[in-house]
Amino acid sequence: MYSRIPILLVLATLPRYAEGGEALKGMLAPDLGFKSDLAKLQAQIDGFKGGDVIARLERPPERNSASDNVPAAIAPGPPRPRSFFIARAMPPVVLGAAAAAFALRSQVVQRAERRLEAELSALAKQSGSRRIAAPEHAPTLRGIRQATDEVALRRELLGAILPLLVQLDQPTPAAPQLAAMDASELVRLNASLSARVEACGALLAEYEALGQPAPPGFRSWPVQEVHARRAHLVAKGPLLREIIALGAPLGSPRLDWSMPEWSEERLAQHAEALRAQAAETLERREHSIMLGKVEAAFWRRGEETPIATGSLSTEQLRTLLASLERAAPTATAKKEEEE
Repeated sequence: MYSRIPILLVLATLPRYAEGGEALKGMLAPDLGFKSDLAKLQAQIDGFKGGDVIARLERPPERNSASDNVPAAIAPGPPRPRSFFIARAMPPVVLGAAAAAFALRSQVVQRAERRLEAELSALAKQSGSRRIAAPEHAPTLRGIRQATDEVALRRELLGAILPLLVQLDQPTPAAPQLAAMDASELVRLNASLSARVEACGALLAEYEALGQPAPPGFRSWPVQEVHARRAHLVAKGPLLREIIALGAPLGSPRLDWSMPEWSEERLAQHAEALRAQAAETLERREHSIMLGKVEAAFWRRGEETPIATGSLSTEQLRTLLASLERAAPTATAKKEEEE
């Protein structure tokens, strides 16, 4: 747009410089020896889009009826041009302005082409390619700028997509293959990967809140499946936490990978079974501890532990231990103490 300003300014001044009309022709009349120059000037004027100027030059000057009665001695002569230099220099000025505008526009186009090449080089370096072909575009300044904007957008999207693929633990496609994709395809891919990263982050946070590791390969799940698993964890969180607490003493502190998808009824039954198993395990542990204390009490008395002691219940062992601790030590025990 800026390259057209000089031409517009010069064309806007043409009527001002052509007001002389007949005076310009008179100044360049054959009696002054400029007939050939007049023909060249007329050809130059016809070459420009200045139809109004030519019409004004060819239109005979308007004469005032009152001036017809003025004596010839005092009648004004033909109108003189404002400046002989302006009348002679007007066509070269127009040609020079047009040439300057064309040169300026050529420089702008060259700068746009260099910027496009710089963007393509940066994209090739980012993707590890030897060269990236320029997008199809019209050979105009607007087309070159549109192609440059598209390449810049592709470079920005590629810089965002590569880290997303690393976060998702997915096999990264070849960077040159991504760089060759259209900007619209990269926009869709970036949106899909961003949504998956966000969903996977939310699911991982729920598993961390339960103190559980996330399932292996969950980052490659479809986004809908990731959202569904997170919804199960949120809705069944209390039951899952109870199952984890009951399983810890039993040596199974981790949930099964598919357990969050169980129904609440099935989870409640599983929690009840774990509760009974935990109580049984606690009873066996307490019985084993009490049996060890009874055996230690018999050893301190210097006596052998009866064979049937192990068949006693935990409560019976507790009663036996209390009686052994109250009884006086045997002679063997006294002798051992004296020694």
